[in-house]
Amino acid sequence: MAAGNLSLVVKRVLHLLGPHQQQGLLGGVAKTVSKLAPLLLDAEKKSQRDLCIRYWLTDLEDVLYDVDNLLTEIEIEKKKKKKKKSFPSQVRTSTYSQEIKQVMKRLDGIAIGRKDFDLKKISSEAEAAEEEEEEVHRLRRGESSPTSYLNQEESLVLFEKIAFESKSGGGSMALLQQQQQIIIRRSIGNKIVQRCGGGDSLAIKAIGSMLRSKITVEQLQDFDTEELSKMEEEDCNLHNLFPFTASYSSNEEAGEVLRLLKLCYDDLPSPLKHCFAYCSLFPKRHVIGVQRLIKLWMAQGFIVIEESEEKSMEDVGYQYVVDLIDRYFLEVVERDSKGSKQVTKCKLHNLMYDLAILVTGDQCRLLDSAADTAQCQKNSKTFHACFNFDPSSTEDVTMFDAKKMRTIFLSGQSRRIYRGIGVGKIFEKITYKFRFLLALDMQASGLEIVPNSIGKLKLLKYLDLSENEELTMLPNSITELIDLQTLILSKCFKLEKLPKDFTNLVNLRHFEIDGCNNLANLSPQIKNLSHLKELSQLVLSVESSSSSSRQQHGIKEKKMLPESSELIQQFKIKNLRLKNLRHEETAIQYLRAVPSEIQSLSLEWRVDKWNKSVYGELPLHNNLLSYLEELSINGFKGVIVRCPSSQFSSKLVKLSLSRCSNCKNLQAIHQIHGLKVLVLEYLDNLEYILVGHELFFSSTNNPNLFSSLERLWLTDLPKLQGWCEYNYINVLPSLTKLVIENCPKLSSMPRFPDLKEGLVMDRTSWKLLDMTMNRCTSSSSSSSTTTTAATTSLNPFSNLESICIVDIEDFKDDIPWSTLNKLRFLRFDCIKELDTLPSKLQDVLSLQELQVWRCPIKEIPSWITKFKKLEKLVFGVCPLLKELPENFSRVQIQTLEIKDCNMLLRRLEVGKGADWSKIKFIPEKKLGPISGR
Repeated sequence: MAAGNLSLVVKRVLHLLGPHQQQGLLGGVAKTVSKLAPLLLDAEKKSQRDLCIRYWLTDLEDVLYDVDNLLTEIEIEKKKKKKKKSFPSQVRTSTYSQEIKQVMKRLDGIAIGRKDFDLKKISSEAEAAEEEEEEVHRLRRGESSPTSYLNQEESLVLFEKIAFESKSGGGSMALLQQQQQIIIRRSIGNKIVQRCGGGDSLAIKAIGSMLRSKITVEQLQDFDTEELSKMEEEDCNLHNLFPFTASYSSNEEAGEVLRLLKLCYDDLPSPLKHCFAYCSLFPKRHVIGVQRLIKLWMAQGFIVIEESEEKSMEDVGYQYVVDLIDRYFLEVVERDSKGSKQVTKCKLHNLMYDLAILVTGDQCRLLDSAADTAQCQKNSKTFHACFNFDPSSTEDVTMFDAKKMRTIFLSGQSRRIYRGIGVGKIFEKITYKFRFLLALDMQASGLEIVPNSIGKLKLLKYLDLSENEELTMLPNSITELIDLQTLILSKCFKLEKLPKDFTNLVNLRHFEIDGCNNLANLSPQIKNLSHLKELSQLVLSVESSSSSSRQQHGIKEKKMLPESSELIQQFKIKNLRLKNLRHEETAIQYLRAVPSEIQSLSLEWRVDKWNKSVYGELPLHNNLLSYLEELSINGFKGVIVRCPSSQFSSKLVKLSLSRCSNCKNLQAIHQIHGLKVLVLEYLDNLEYILVGHELFFSSTNNPNLFSSLERLWLTDLPKLQGWCEYNYINVLPSLTKLVIENCPKLSSMPRFPDLKEGLVMDRTSWKLLDMTMNRCTSSSSSSSTTTTAATTSLNPFSNLESICIVDIEDFKDDIPWSTLNKLRFLRFDCIKELDTLPSKLQDVLSLQELQVWRCPIKEIPSWITKFKKLEKLVFGVCPLLKELPENFSRVQIQTLEIKDCNMLLRRLEVGKGADWSKIKFIPEKKLGPISGR
């Protein structure tokens, strides 16, 4: 990544040069790189304080990336020749002789320049031994928060606990307990705590974790004298050491913490340095999917597998994630709720994000405006770019150095407002210019057509085209990307087929097609992809129609799922979707034949004119529910029943029912006690979730009924009146997210005081919220006596982070705002009574984003300056909003968005509006056009 982290690049280049050691010009390149390689470890260490060495390493890095590009192109040509039954040796390096001569000349100049520095050779064996030693003594930490702040005494206790802790049973334990080591470590601990100005636990844990790998007295003394002591002698600004921009805190203590964290970064093995620095490509506080991150690391070649290892790249990549978590460079956001408990989502602490920006410099850039891209163009050092704004022209994207660009993120553009430039044109321009691109993310970009020129990106290893809902096909030229490892097409709902030569993607490892429900019966196209490790979904189209055709194809239908079992096992398919079902008998046969490897099953009925003779009962068999974790039923017009069992056991955690028009209640699920997610949508006749007196006794004797439910969606249920016909369930104690949309008759619900993730109330009754706030009603006072003190919160919604209130006719401002001390996001939309913000809202000091849409709001109160954590403020379609308060210039936000608020927009015109001076300091302003002009 940045200078000071070249070992991995050199290792990859030498690997590619291996077959060419004795071949003319390339042999000369190999010889020069081999001479420079042993000097890099010493050069990287000295570059921390010697800018001349740093610049020398930067020049070396540039030429090595060019060598990498060149060698990779040669390898691609070899693979193509081999595919055409030719011999790899037929690729003549003379074709590239001019380019090889150019890089050789640059390499020779850099090799001569090394004589200006006193660089020592350090063998690769020693480096490997050191990394292995670090692995053996890596910290095993718990799940404690890295953001807490401790006093000095608590800080020292924490430091000693982490730095002194040892793996049980290791031979080095005796060394760790030697008195001399303890004295040195305590001395270091005191210096660390003092430099933190108290006890920033992030730095303490990170340094403590790092010192666990230094098991000898000499290593500890070197760290104390070479690193900490020199920091004390150098009272200099970080910008003097590292000549690039970073988003440092203005707080002096935070700056000291950042310098300490830099020491921890310097101590990382080379692959982890690359992986961590790459995370600066994501926005601050962004939650990163772990598997996505690993696939991106794979595409960039950051994951190193030793010859003796038998692990896959994915396994090694996940170990990198664990290592970075253990060293406090990453934080755990979410773990798999299933058996493995693997980390599924992570993020960077704010200071660690600043550190990532620091160490990567301009090589990894998150771009918020066209001005940022122009700045990158000046120094031409950018390798990876994420565009966090709407490009107004292709030049905003393509001005970068064509030979350097390895990553481009243009995801999410369809969620923003375009300024006249088609994303397809930008995509095409990218394919023509950036032929060395390794990763391209066009997720949700509004893309409708993939250009034929996609085949020019022949080095591409990662391509994300997901959530482009208008995409109907892929050009056959995409099959020329023979190095492609990851192809993501999830939620391309209109995609109907794959290119005819799809099997040419011989290196494809991950193929994600969740939501591509029209991509059915893919067995012939994917069964020969020998490297494929993950196929996220398998769709089988049953295609039963009339009774005659059903008899004709009956044998084929019976064989279809059993024949797919081999595919399911081969590619570890967990998600099976059966579509175009028409008869319950056929569905029952398929239900009985579903392999036990399937964790998620989706059943979709053919959309026909309803015929009563076709639909009967759909039984949920106990053996099916014993291994299924997710079940979705769409379009079934019959009655869903569960097979009775006195010893019913289910692993089902998610159930989705959609367009099941004959569904009036959900009696079939009342014994599924482990259910965590329930999605109910477009059920035209659903009146109650549960009915019947007998369930009252069930709920009384079993208070755990629905006690595990965490997320609930109720959408477009026109007849739904309540959760239970007799109100025998009083509270949903585990519910963290609730979405109620277009349920006009819904008048009673169990209380939901412990919501955390989010609450959406859209076109429903405000009375439902009143019940939880203990403000109404007879239904609340007549509830079952099973309610316990543990489920009756005195401060409802005290953990809630997000609220959306949309089109509520009986809206009342009786929300206990002062108790919502964790609320981060708030949106009002179509609230007719809202002519000003609720006065008690000013007590919610945790608020980070506030949106007001389609409301008759007339003014913004002056107390809005109290929101010190507010980052984004949005007003849309509020025609009565006239002006900003006089003190608005004191608002410390990053983004202001005003759309279709004509009176206010006139006062915000650049340079001349009466209120322009109040907002000119805001970094990002999205001011919609004034209508009528």
